[in-house]
Amino acid sequence: MRDAAAKLLSRAQDAGAIRPDLTVTELLCVTNGIAVAAEQRPPDTPRLLTLLIEGLQQHA
Repeated sequence: MRDAAAKLLSRAQDAGAIRPDLTVTELLCVTNGIAVAAEQRPPDTPRLLTLLIEGLQQHA
């Protein structure tokens, strides 16, 4: 899973879609955290995903 995530992250960073300082470990940690939170509070999942996606985007 780590290798697949690393490849996807690298492509997104090369395309300028994701901030360049994000590591694969950080990405896996935050996505795991959202998965755990979603199990506990399913109604919050869309908001958590939005926050994650907006936070990971590279801003000019």
